[in-house]
Amino acid sequence: DSWYTGRGIWTYSYLYNNVEKNGHYLDVARRAVEFVLRARPAGDAMWPRKMSRTGEVKSEPTDEIYGDMFIAQGLAEFAKASGEARYREIAKEIVRKCVRVYDRPDYQPGIGRTYLGADAKLFPGARIGGAWMVFIYFTTQILERENDREMAALSDRSIDALINRHYNPDFGLNNELVNHDLSRPDNEYAQLAYTGHSMETMWMLMDEAIRRRDRELFELAGRRFRREFEVAWDDVYGGVFQGLF
Repeated sequence: DSWYTGRGIWTYSYLYNNVEKNGHYLDVARRAVEFVLRARPAGDAMWPRKMSRTGEVKSEPTDEIYGDMFIAQGLAEFAKASGEARYREIAKEIVRKCVRVYDRPDYQPGIGRTYLGADAKLFPGARIGGAWMVFIYFTTQILERENDREMAALSDRSIDALINRHYNPDFGLNNELVNHDLSRPDNEYAQLAYTGHSMETMWMLMDEAIRRRDRELFELAGRRFRREFEVAWDDVYGGVFQGLF
């Protein structure tokens, strides 16, 4: 599964970078990098979701950016662990492709139906809270290591979308889906809040705020994290739920 291969690369690289300089961690990450890059698609196609143990492609390329973004995040962390900057450049190439695909007005990889079920109305060109989430985490990874104006611009763009465009003051939560022009929808998606993504996103914004030394952004994201958590808390059974509409 390309999603989990990317996440695995990140996990073992992060362990090496932050927990213990254990050569086993780096070796596992390297073998996963070599494995997944063998299936790298051409042009603006996305990675296939399924591959065999020997690297043979077992499914068509997906139509959503998440798998490629997880691979890019893994490669960026591996570049830091290995000291091989070329993997960071590959990661940035992947992210540029994902932004191009995401910006298409017809981008709609099953979104809506993921949240509201198989009969949900399609929402071509929707802007997605989860997409900005993976962009903001990746750009923080890059900007911690180097000044990159292109990645800084993507970071600014993602922050603006998440803080100013997806946030719905009517109920104090982020809309998961908004229109392509970032206006709020007036259909069945108008009250869709995916608190799972939003809580993830807010801690990532807090992390970016620390990197920027932006106290205002840090405190705002912290307040919104608390609001998302309090709404999502299940007083009857405990725990939190990931979405509501």
